[in-house]
Amino acid sequence: MTLHRLGIFAFHKALVDQPQDPLVVTAFSLAVHSGGSLLESVEIARRISQPYQSSFPELLEAQNPDSNNALVHKTINFAALVKTALCNMTDGCYVSKAMAKYPKAPSSDLVRIYFYNSSLLSY
Repeated sequence: MTLHRLGIFAFHKALVDQPQDPLVVTAFSLAVHSGGSLLESVEIARRISQPYQSSFPELLEAQNPDSNNALVHKTINFAALVKTALCNMTDGCYVSKAMAKYPKAPSSDLVRIYFYNSSLLSY
């Protein structure tokens, strides 16, 4: 599994575990995509006027935080959830425990991913 796919999987796992306001997901995605300022991403996210698809259980009802600072804070909290999911997916013990729930799965399916550069896990 490539690092890119693992990142998307961690993003989805964080949303499944703790659904988010669509504005938080938008701001986070813009910040990751552009590699730019989180505050700038929040401002851009607020300007997007297209409605979101409300049928996804990973998205909460839009709450539109009052201030940009509140949205930045919620986006940072979501980033921490994504980081935790990514760390869990690269922890051999965590993966082994998760795989134990599926006894018929072959043990050879256990994939370990090692990061030689710790900056990959920082934001």
